[in-house]
Amino acid sequence: GMNGIELIKTIKSKTPEKTCLMLSAYYISEAIEMGLDESLIYKYIAKPWNRNEIVNLLSNLYPTS
Repeated sequence: GMNGIELIKTIKSKTPEKTCLMLSAYYISEAIEMGLDESLIYKYIAKPWNRNEIVNLLSNLYPTS
């Protein structure tokens, strides 16, 4: 019963060190702006997304060596 930003707020309240990406088919500028402004989300990626873009983004966030 909650939207994506509400879900991310819940996650961040319990684990503030988590990095959250928002993947969605819907562009809701107010929610995205709020998420970015409040440092709730690191990045918004719209569907259809490019798998390589996500892999590269995650590789940069979490380098293996």
